[in-house]
Amino acid sequence: GTSTLDYLASLAFNDLIAWLHKGGHVAVFDATNTTRERRIFLIDRCKECHLPPPLFIECICTDKVILEKNYRLKLGNNDYKDWDPEEAMKDFLERVKRYETRYQTIGEVEEDEIEDLKYIKNFNVGKKMIVNNCTGWLSSQIVSILQNFHVSPRRILLCRHGESEDYVLDKIGGDSALTKNGKDFAIKLRDFVEKIRHQSPKSNEDMDSEWDGHDRCCEVGPLVIFSSGLQRSLETIRPLRKLNKRPNWDQDERACFPFDGSSSDETENIPPADTDIDIFTTTALNEISAGVFDGMTYSEIKKTHPEQYAARINDKVSYRYPGGESYMDVVQRLQPIVHELERQKSDVLVVCHTAPIRLLLAYFLGKPVEDFVDEAIPMHSVFEIRPRAYGCDLIKHDLLTE
Repeated sequence: GTSTLDYLASLAFNDLIAWLHKGGHVAVFDATNTTRERRIFLIDRCKECHLPPPLFIECICTDKVILEKNYRLKLGNNDYKDWDPEEAMKDFLERVKRYETRYQTIGEVEEDEIEDLKYIKNFNVGKKMIVNNCTGWLSSQIVSILQNFHVSPRRILLCRHGESEDYVLDKIGGDSALTKNGKDFAIKLRDFVEKIRHQSPKSNEDMDSEWDGHDRCCEVGPLVIFSSGLQRSLETIRPLRKLNKRPNWDQDERACFPFDGSSSDETENIPPADTDIDIFTTTALNEISAGVFDGMTYSEIKKTHPEQYAARINDKVSYRYPGGESYMDVVQRLQPIVHELERQKSDVLVVCHTAPIRLLLAYFLGKPVEDFVDEAIPMHSVFEIRPRAYGCDLIKHDLLTE
C-alpha cells in the first residue's frame, strides 16, 4: 500500500543522504514524488541533514504520440517480462490511473508554503518549461540539458582524423597534414557517411523498437558535421563537403562555431539551415594540449622529464601537461559540444581526436571518465552511438575492412 511505498522511499532517501555525506556530489532521487506531503518530507530531511534544498523536476506530457511511445517502452521492462502485450498494456494503464488519483502538480501553493522552493516543469519533452528559483551553476546546467534533450532517433558518429604526418612519427600534438593513408581514409569516410545516411535502421540486427517507423534516421534535417580546428581534422572532412547539394557554396575551412566565442565575421560562411550538410569547426574539439611537450614523442618525454612521465601514468585524469591541459580541462570545454549533440535531431558526425572522443564516449555510455582515459580509439574507425530512452547502443565500424 501507500504506507509501504512511503517507507521504502524513506529508506532509499536515507541511503542517498549517507552517500552524499561520504563525499558524493550530485544525487538523483528517482521516485514518484507526486504529492506535496512527499516533497515537503524531502525538503525537511535535507534541512535536518544540512544539505542544500532539492531541485524538483516535474515532467508533464499531454502529447498522445509521445505518451503511446513511452508506454510501449515501459512494457519492455522486467515488470512485464513474458506478459501478453494486451494484458501488459491494460495493467500498465491501470497503474497510470492509480497514480493520477494521488498526483499533485508542483506549483503556486507550494511556492507560498515553502521558502526558496526550487523546481523545473518540463512540458512535452522540452516544448515548454517553467523554471522557479533555479540559480547557480549546477541548476542552470540542468535547465540547459533539459531544454536540449529529446528522444528522437538519430545516429552520432565519432571518429578520429585520418593518419597524419606527426602520428607516423609518434609525435603528440602538432598541426600536421594527412598522409596518403589519411587521405584515403577521408574518402572512405565520405563513402561510409553517404551510405549510412540512406540506410534504414531497420536493416540492422541490433535495432530496437524505438527505431520503428523511421525509414531514415536523418530524415528530420541535414547531416551535421562537427570538426576540430586542426589541419588533420579539416582535411579529413574535406571530401564530405562535396556531398553538399547546395549550389555555389564554399565554406571557409577555418570558420568557427559560434559557441567558440568567435565573432560574427568569422562565421559568415557557415551555411544556412536548408543545406543538405551543415559543417561547423570548433577548437573545443581540439586534442588535449600537451603544452611544452607539443611535438615530442612519449619516449623523449620519458627520457628528458621522467617525473612528468610518471605523474601522467599515475593519474591520467588529473595530470596536466606543463603549459597544457588535463582531461578534466577537456571535460570543461566539451560541455557546449555535449549540449549541441543532445540538441541535434538529425544524424551527426564528429571528427576530432583521441581525448575528446574518449570523453564523449564516457558521457553517452554513462561511464566514469576514469574508465575511458585508456580506451583504445583506433585510427580509421567510426564509433556509432544510438541514443535510446534508457542509455545508448554502441556499434564500431572499421572502415579499412568493411
